[in-house]
Amino acid sequence: MREANEHQEWATVRGFAWRICDRRLPARSLTTAGLIVGVCLVAIGLSASVLTKPVDVEALAAPGTDPETAVAGAVEIRQHDLSPAALGDLIVVRISVTACGDRAVATGVVIGEGLIITAAHAVGDAGLVRVDAGGTVTGEVLGVFADGRDLALISVDTGAVRAPSLAAVPALGEPITVVGFPGGGPRTTTVGPHVDAPTLAADLFAGELVGMDADIGVGFSGGPALDAVGNLIGIVVGAETATGRGIVSVLGDPIDHATPLTDGACAPTA
Repeated sequence: MREANEHQEWATVRGFAWRICDRRLPARSLTTAGLIVGVCLVAIGLSASVLTKPVDVEALAAPGTDPETAVAGAVEIRQHDLSPAALGDLIVVRISVTACGDRAVATGVVIGEGLIITAAHAVGDAGLVRVDAGGTVTGEVLGVFADGRDLALISVDTGAVRAPSLAAVPALGEPITVVGFPGGGPRTTTVGPHVDAPTLAADLFAGELVGMDADIGVGFSGGPALDAVGNLIGIVVGAETATGRGIVSVLGDPIDHATPLTDGACAPTA
Protein backbone atom coordinates (compact mmCIF):
# COMPACT_ATOMS: atom_id res chain seq x y z
CA MET A 1 0.00 0.00 0.00
CA ARG A 2 1.14 3.55 -0.65
CA GLU A 3 2.97 5.45 2.04
CA ALA A 4 1.17 8.62 3.15
CA ASN A 5 4.23 10.88 2.97
CA GLU A 6 2.63 13.35 0.56
CA HIS A 7 0.78 14.98 3.45
CA GLN A 8 4.03 15.77 5.24
CA GLU A 9 5.58 17.13 2.06
CA TRP A 10 2.71 19.46 1.30
CA ALA A 11 2.37 20.51 4.91
CA THR A 12 5.99 21.68 4.62
CA VAL A 13 5.21 23.56 1.41
CA ARG A 14 2.21 25.20 3.00
CA GLY A 15 4.19 26.23 6.07
CA PHE A 16 6.95 27.65 3.89
CA ALA A 17 4.40 29.65 1.89
CA TRP A 18 2.83 31.09 5.01
CA ARG A 19 6.23 32.05 6.36
CA ILE A 20 6.99 33.98 3.19
CA CYS A 21 3.62 35.70 3.22
CA ASP A 22 3.90 36.59 6.88
CA ARG A 23 7.22 38.34 6.48
CA ARG A 24 7.11 42.13 6.16
CA LEU A 25 9.37 42.33 3.14
CA PRO A 26 10.04 45.85 1.86
CA ALA A 27 8.08 46.03 -1.40
CA ARG A 28 10.20 47.90 -3.92
CA SER A 29 7.21 48.20 -6.26
CA LEU A 30 3.58 47.21 -6.58
CA THR A 31 4.61 44.61 -9.16
CA THR A 32 7.06 42.92 -6.77
CA ALA A 33 4.52 42.92 -3.95
CA GLY A 34 1.83 41.51 -6.20
CA LEU A 35 4.17 38.77 -7.42
CA ILE A 36 5.00 37.67 -3.87
CA VAL A 37 1.32 37.56 -2.86
CA GLY A 38 0.43 35.62 -6.02
CA VAL A 39 3.10 32.96 -5.45
CA CYS A 40 2.02 32.57 -1.82
CA LEU A 41 -1.64 32.14 -2.69
CA VAL A 42 -0.88 29.55 -5.38
CA ALA A 43 1.34 27.51 -3.04
CA ILE A 44 -1.21 27.64 -0.23
CA GLY A 45 -4.02 26.68 -2.60
CA LEU A 46 -2.11 23.70 -4.00
CA SER A 47 -1.20 22.39 -0.57
CA ALA A 48 -4.77 22.71 0.66
CA SER A 49 -6.14 20.80 -2.33
CA VAL A 50 -3.74 17.90 -1.70
CA LEU A 51 -4.29 17.87 2.06
CA THR A 52 -8.04 17.59 1.64
CA LYS A 53 -7.84 14.94 -1.10
CA PRO A 54 -9.85 11.85 -0.06
CA VAL A 55 -7.81 8.75 0.59
CA ASP A 56 -8.31 5.60 -1.43
CA VAL A 57 -9.73 2.44 0.05
CA GLU A 58 -8.71 -1.03 -1.03
CA ALA A 59 -9.74 -4.58 -0.33
CA LEU A 60 -7.05 -6.62 1.33
CA ALA A 61 -5.56 -9.93 0.35
CA ALA A 62 -2.00 -11.15 -0.07
CA PRO A 63 -1.59 -11.91 -3.80
CA GLY A 64 1.38 -13.94 -4.92
CA THR A 65 2.20 -15.20 -1.43
CA ASP A 66 3.63 -18.70 -1.34
CA PRO A 67 0.87 -20.82 0.26
CA GLU A 68 3.52 -23.24 1.55
CA THR A 69 4.91 -20.63 3.98
CA ALA A 70 4.85 -22.10 7.48
CA VAL A 71 2.68 -20.46 10.12
CA ALA A 72 4.69 -19.69 13.25
CA GLY A 73 3.40 -18.67 16.72
CA ALA A 74 1.53 -15.46 17.53
CA VAL A 75 2.95 -11.95 17.21
CA GLU A 76 1.20 -9.26 19.20
CA ILE A 77 1.20 -5.62 18.15
CA ARG A 78 -0.06 -2.98 20.54
CA GLN A 79 -0.95 0.46 19.28
CA HIS A 80 -2.17 3.66 20.92
CA ASP A 81 -1.48 2.21 24.39
CA LEU A 82 -4.55 0.01 24.16
CA SER A 83 -4.53 -3.60 25.29
CA PRO A 84 -5.77 -6.25 22.84
CA ALA A 85 -8.84 -8.26 23.69
CA ALA A 86 -8.36 -11.82 24.91
CA LEU A 87 -9.17 -14.31 22.15
CA GLY A 88 -10.58 -16.95 24.48
CA ASP A 89 -11.94 -19.90 22.49
CA LEU A 90 -11.90 -17.99 19.21
CA ILE A 91 -10.37 -20.05 16.37
CA VAL A 92 -8.61 -17.90 13.77
CA VAL A 93 -7.34 -19.68 10.65
CA ARG A 94 -5.07 -18.93 7.71
CA ILE A 95 -6.68 -19.42 4.31
CA SER A 96 -4.65 -20.17 1.17
CA VAL A 97 -6.57 -19.86 -2.07
CA THR A 98 -6.02 -19.97 -5.81
CA ALA A 99 -8.70 -17.82 -7.39
CA CYS A 100 -9.20 -15.35 -10.22
CA GLY A 101 -5.90 -16.42 -11.79
CA ASP A 102 -3.76 -15.74 -8.73
CA ARG A 103 -2.82 -17.15 -5.36
CA ALA A 104 -3.66 -15.29 -2.18
CA VAL A 105 -3.57 -15.66 1.57
CA ALA A 106 -6.32 -14.38 3.83
CA THR A 107 -7.71 -14.93 7.31
CA GLY A 108 -10.87 -16.59 8.53
CA VAL A 109 -12.62 -17.24 11.83
CA VAL A 110 -14.69 -20.23 12.92
CA ILE A 111 -18.21 -19.02 13.74
CA GLY A 112 -19.84 -22.38 14.39
CA GLU A 113 -19.47 -26.10 13.89
CA GLY A 114 -18.23 -26.74 10.36
CA LEU A 115 -18.38 -23.06 9.37
CA ILE A 116 -15.73 -20.40 8.70
CA ILE A 117 -16.38 -16.81 7.69
CA THR A 118 -13.92 -14.76 5.66
CA ALA A 119 -13.88 -11.90 3.12
CA ALA A 120 -15.61 -12.60 -0.19
CA HIS A 121 -12.94 -10.83 -2.26
CA ALA A 122 -10.33 -13.16 -0.76
CA VAL A 123 -11.97 -16.32 -2.12
CA GLY A 124 -13.16 -14.86 -5.44
CA ASP A 125 -14.37 -17.64 -7.72
CA ALA A 126 -12.63 -20.45 -5.83
CA GLY A 127 -14.52 -23.61 -4.98
CA LEU A 128 -11.96 -25.06 -2.58
CA VAL A 129 -9.42 -23.45 -0.24
CA ARG A 130 -6.70 -24.65 2.10
CA VAL A 131 -7.29 -23.95 5.78
CA ASP A 132 -4.41 -23.93 8.27
CA ALA A 133 -5.15 -24.08 11.99
CA GLY A 134 -2.41 -26.19 13.50
CA GLY A 135 -3.12 -28.82 10.85
CA THR A 136 -4.13 -28.37 7.23
CA VAL A 137 -7.54 -29.27 5.81
CA THR A 138 -9.48 -28.52 2.64
CA GLY A 139 -12.48 -26.24 2.89
CA GLU A 140 -15.38 -25.84 0.46
CA VAL A 141 -16.47 -22.31 -0.40
CA LEU A 142 -20.24 -22.33 0.13
CA GLY A 143 -20.71 -18.88 -1.41
CA VAL A 144 -20.64 -15.15 -0.73
CA PHE A 145 -23.30 -13.18 1.07
CA ALA A 146 -26.32 -12.51 -1.11
CA ASP A 147 -26.89 -9.10 0.54
CA GLY A 148 -23.74 -7.75 -1.10
CA ARG A 149 -21.52 -7.63 1.96
CA ASP A 150 -17.89 -8.60 1.31
CA LEU A 151 -18.28 -11.81 3.29
CA ALA A 152 -18.14 -15.51 2.40
CA LEU A 153 -18.71 -18.82 4.15
CA ILE A 154 -16.45 -21.87 4.00
CA SER A 155 -17.48 -25.37 5.06
CA VAL A 156 -14.83 -27.38 6.87
CA ASP A 157 -14.73 -30.19 9.40
CA THR A 158 -14.14 -28.32 12.66
CA GLY A 159 -15.55 -30.84 15.08
CA ALA A 160 -17.56 -29.56 18.04
CA VAL A 161 -16.76 -25.88 18.65
CA ARG A 162 -18.32 -22.99 20.51
CA ALA A 163 -19.67 -20.17 18.37
CA PRO A 164 -18.21 -16.76 19.30
CA SER A 165 -20.47 -14.23 21.00
CA LEU A 166 -21.59 -11.33 18.81
CA ALA A 167 -21.57 -7.79 20.13
CA ALA A 168 -22.59 -4.29 19.12
CA VAL A 169 -20.04 -1.88 17.67
CA PRO A 170 -17.99 -0.12 20.38
CA ALA A 171 -18.34 3.64 20.80
CA LEU A 172 -15.96 5.99 18.99
CA GLY A 173 -12.56 5.88 20.64
CA GLU A 174 -13.12 2.46 22.19
CA PRO A 175 -10.63 -0.28 21.28
CA ILE A 176 -11.12 -2.74 18.44
CA THR A 177 -8.85 -5.77 18.14
CA VAL A 178 -8.28 -7.53 14.82
CA VAL A 179 -6.42 -10.77 14.15
CA GLY A 180 -4.86 -11.81 10.85
CA PHE A 181 -1.93 -13.24 8.94
CA PRO A 182 -0.32 -10.18 7.32
CA GLY A 183 1.63 -11.17 4.23
CA GLY A 184 0.68 -14.77 4.94
CA GLY A 185 3.12 -14.81 7.86
CA PRO A 186 2.66 -15.36 11.59
CA ARG A 187 -0.67 -14.67 13.25
CA THR A 188 -0.77 -11.05 14.38
CA THR A 189 -3.02 -9.25 16.83
CA THR A 190 -3.49 -5.51 16.27
CA VAL A 191 -5.52 -3.06 18.33
CA GLY A 192 -6.63 0.51 17.69
CA PRO A 193 -9.51 2.82 18.58
CA HIS A 194 -12.82 2.86 16.72
CA VAL A 195 -12.95 5.75 14.25
CA ASP A 196 -15.41 6.71 11.52
CA ALA A 197 -15.05 4.67 8.35
CA PRO A 198 -14.06 6.78 5.31
CA THR A 199 -16.87 7.78 2.97
CA LEU A 200 -15.15 6.07 0.04
CA ALA A 201 -15.46 2.71 1.79
CA ALA A 202 -19.22 2.78 1.23
CA ASP A 203 -18.57 2.77 -2.54
CA LEU A 204 -16.70 -0.53 -2.26
CA PHE A 205 -18.43 -2.40 0.54
CA ALA A 206 -22.11 -2.94 1.31
CA GLY A 207 -23.57 -3.03 4.81
CA GLU A 208 -22.56 -1.28 8.01
CA LEU A 209 -18.87 -0.38 8.17
CA VAL A 210 -16.56 0.56 11.02
CA GLY A 211 -13.11 2.12 10.85
CA MET A 212 -10.24 1.46 13.25
CA ASP A 213 -7.09 3.51 13.63
CA ALA A 214 -4.45 0.81 13.35
CA ASP A 215 -2.06 -0.29 10.65
CA ILE A 216 -3.84 -3.14 8.82
CA GLY A 217 -1.83 -4.83 6.08
CA VAL A 218 -2.57 -7.31 3.33
CA GLY A 219 -3.48 -10.74 4.63
CA PHE A 220 -5.80 -9.37 7.33
CA SER A 221 -8.81 -9.78 5.02
CA GLY A 222 -11.39 -12.03 6.61
CA GLY A 223 -9.94 -11.66 10.09
CA PRO A 224 -12.17 -11.13 13.14
CA ALA A 225 -12.72 -7.73 14.72
CA LEU A 226 -13.40 -7.89 18.46
CA ASP A 227 -14.58 -5.53 21.18
CA ALA A 228 -12.61 -4.94 24.39
CA VAL A 229 -13.72 -8.21 25.99
CA GLY A 230 -13.29 -10.43 22.94
CA ASN A 231 -16.81 -10.51 21.49
CA LEU A 232 -17.03 -10.62 17.70
CA ILE A 233 -18.31 -7.43 16.04
CA GLY A 234 -17.33 -7.96 12.41
CA ILE A 235 -14.83 -9.03 9.76
CA VAL A 236 -11.92 -7.07 8.27
CA VAL A 237 -12.59 -6.32 4.59
CA GLY A 238 -10.23 -3.48 3.63
CA ALA A 239 -8.10 -0.50 4.55
CA GLU A 240 -7.30 3.05 3.54
CA THR A 241 -4.32 2.95 1.24
CA ALA A 242 -2.80 6.17 2.58
CA THR A 243 -3.15 5.50 6.31
CA GLY A 244 -3.56 1.73 6.68
CA ARG A 245 -6.65 2.25 8.85
CA GLY A 246 -8.77 -0.88 8.87
CA ILE A 247 -12.31 -1.22 7.50
CA VAL A 248 -14.58 -3.72 9.25
CA SER A 249 -17.86 -5.13 7.93
CA VAL A 250 -20.26 -5.42 10.88
CA LEU A 251 -22.03 -8.77 11.30
CA GLY A 252 -24.96 -7.65 13.42
CA ASP A 253 -26.89 -10.93 13.31
CA PRO A 254 -25.79 -14.53 13.88
CA ILE A 255 -24.49 -16.32 10.77
CA ASP A 256 -25.23 -19.98 10.09
CA HIS A 257 -25.77 -22.49 7.28
CA ALA A 258 -29.13 -20.85 6.51
CA THR A 259 -27.58 -17.47 5.65
CA PRO A 260 -28.51 -16.55 2.02
CA LEU A 261 -25.51 -16.98 -0.28
CA THR A 262 -24.66 -16.61 -3.95
CA ASP A 263 -21.75 -17.72 -6.13
CA GLY A 264 -18.43 -15.91 -5.72
CA ALA A 265 -16.87 -13.99 -8.57
CA CYS A 266 -13.69 -12.15 -9.51
CA ALA A 267 -13.51 -8.39 -9.11
CA PRO A 268 -14.31 -6.54 -12.35
CA THR A 269 -11.32 -5.10 -14.20
CA ALA A 270 -11.17 -1.70 -15.83
